[in-house]
Amino acid sequence: MKKIAIYLISFVLIVGIIPMFAACGNGNVEDPEDVTYIDGYVRDEATGSPLEGVTVYLDDDSFVTQTDGRFFFTQLDKGREYRLSCTTEHYEPFYQDVLAVYPSSNVEINLKLLGITNPKPSPIKQIRIDHLESFDFNIEHGVSENMITVKEEGSFLAPDKFQFKLSTNYSRESPTSDGSTEGSARPPQYCIQLGDKQWIDYGDGYFLNNERKHQGFEDVFNSIDYAVGRANLALEASNYVRDFGEFMVGGRKTRRLKTLTVVPNKVKVGEEEIEQQLLIELTASICIEEGDLLNVPVDLSVSAFESVRKIKTFTHFRLSNINIIFKIDAPEEGQSAVEINTEL
Repeated sequence: MKKIAIYLISFVLIVGIIPMFAACGNGNVEDPEDVTYIDGYVRDEATGSPLEGVTVYLDDDSFVTQTDGRFFFTQLDKGREYRLSCTTEHYEPFYQDVLAVYPSSNVEINLKLLGITNPKPSPIKQIRIDHLESFDFNIEHGVSENMITVKEEGSFLAPDKFQFKLSTNYSRESPTSDGSTEGSARPPQYCIQLGDKQWIDYGDGYFLNNERKHQGFEDVFNSIDYAVGRANLALEASNYVRDFGEFMVGGRKTRRLKTLTVVPNKVKVGEEEIEQQLLIELTASICIEEGDLLNVPVDLSVSAFESVRKIKTFTHFRLSNINIIFKIDAPEEGQSAVEINTEL
């Protein structure tokens, strides 16, 4: 019986091993050097801005770029020629045949914005907000979405009365020595101002702020003016314009518009002033009804990529309930801003 068992074990081992040698002999085991990959980045040709959300095709395979614009295809056959292509709104299509070589092939895709050679004039020439008497606002602005973001929201009624309420939230992610990011954030800050009196809530309830530590409403206007200034720059020299037609926004008849513009711009780096290319992306819903709100942006989003600094700045804001009279009440001492917001 022992001999029979030994024979059976030996037979099983031999049967299992033979196919392994056969596979090696026939070359069925894939040589690592026969496999390669193709990668690269998709960028705006004029500014070098990485383009997010672009679908890159390698024959029938596809890859959607993230914020850094990178694409990546693996497990490719060495020596084979592949068709690399991508098409995205606002840009001319890209096609290129790429030979897969070991260990990798790197391809830089620089897309050319439509309308660079023949700019398309915008149907809306200028955006004005300086005649508004009252509005609610929601603003977000910063330097790239994952570095610094400031959010502000509140209401404004008649500059001579100067009453408003404002909440701000700061978030920041900074790079560490090992290349990763480290997050930190300050607690939300809330502010109400009526005339010359200002109340602040840092999380422990409102207190009367006599030191005027918090920014005033002028800073909100500066944010809006900055965004509108860049929006008008984009409208004046637009390279690509898409008019989505008329939409009702907040009970008002508006025209929705999207533009992409590459414009020369001077920026100060250290003590030196450098000429750079600025990519501005504008999306706006602008009131087209006759009256005080004509050409007022009910919704506006402006993003810009600075080619010299290789960073993206952005401002998004919405103006709503325009010219609706309302009243802002002074908070009680120690009252929580969170409770007030919940009641609203």
